[in-house]
Amino acid sequence: MTWRLLLLALLLLHGFLAAAQPTHYEWPRAAGTDSIAFEGVLPWPAEAGTEAERAALVRRWYHTRLNETQDHGLMEWRAPEARTYAGLPTGAHQELPLTEEVCRLTFRLALRPTPAGLAYRLWAFTIGRAGFDNATVSDLEQVLREVPGPHPELDRMQHRLRVALAHW
Repeated sequence: MTWRLLLLALLLLHGFLAAAQPTHYEWPRAAGTDSIAFEGVLPWPAEAGTEAERAALVRRWYHTRLNETQDHGLMEWRAPEARTYAGLPTGAHQELPLTEEVCRLTFRLALRPTPAGLAYRLWAFTIGRAGFDNATVSDLEQVLREVPGPHPELDRMQHRLRVALAHW
């Protein structure tokens, strides 16, 4: 009887640990270039009926979901001077604080309003790591080719991007 309880406890522990692991995602690819790109349309909510309401919604979404940052003082982020829809920069980034460094995924973006929703395209991804005494920046395509996975921090960042692109 006790070995059955022990086996059940081990199975439950294994299931819990497996569920806690981040999901591995394949990076989406653009059809024509086969380079990493997220493309799609985020449908307008019913309450965003006017152009001014839609622009305000897009600015709020960009600053709270898409362009996540915390002030670590480890790497300075300079927003591109070029602008896309609603006066937003044509670049953004996601940050992931790690034990002794910050991992930063940067990308270019283009936003375009359509009758159905906000059309988006994210591309030109780079991955950077910054600690107190060093920093590196690499092309994401190159990192994925040269350093075989798993990449749990990249999976977590991609998950956050997918969530941001799924809803307002």
